[in-house]
Amino acid sequence: MTVKTSIDRQRCWSRRAALAVGLAGLTLPLARLSAQTAAVDAAGLVSGLSGHATATLDGATRTLHRGAVVHRRDSLATAAGARLKVTLADGSTLAMGENSRLVLTSIIDDAGRGHGVVLDLVAGIVRAILGPSRPEIFEVRGRVAVAAARSTDFIVETESRRTAVFVAAGEVAATEIYGDDAVVLTAGEGIDVRRGDATGRPVRWGQARVDDVVARTMVDG
Repeated sequence: MTVKTSIDRQRCWSRRAALAVGLAGLTLPLARLSAQTAAVDAAGLVSGLSGHATATLDGATRTLHRGAVVHRRDSLATAAGARLKVTLADGSTLAMGENSRLVLTSIIDDAGRGHGVVLDLVAGIVRAILGPSRPEIFEVRGRVAVAAARSTDFIVETESRRTAVFVAAGEVAATEIYGDDAVVLTAGEGIDVRRGDATGRPVRWGQARVDDVVARTMVDG
């Protein structure tokens, strides 16, 4: 049987203390690295919210509030009756209606890095108003069609087999995801792209439908 002497114990405690100090020394650099990574991925801020909304990133979900930071690759979700407005780093705004889910797939960060904005609308409705910097690419990808903005204000709504696009100002090119058909919409025009059908021509939406999509993307405070 081995018996530890006081000297052995002192050596053991010394090694433990040294390990603890080493680990403590790593904590601050790791925290700084985490903060730097978060800063690089920062996409914008929650500028308006009513009801309950969340952001999910890498399997972790957090509840959003006014002033909360959203990040590249965040999946934003609104509950029934909720509205969410996000102001991106480039000055563009996104207004989500209830029961909607939007992924910030590619974003220009707050340091101006990145060439464009690509958003995946998984469900529901979103209104996008481009900021003054006018990124090279600004796309909202619905389940059936992609809306590519050209200095504009537009609304996209998506379901499993239909994506609708309405242009309030400027121009938007709408492309069917599963085909090569593309059309350009101007202010006041809208289109419904249905999976499996040829992309039709844009039409001027009636005032009732315009009022409906606008009201569903209004965010109060």
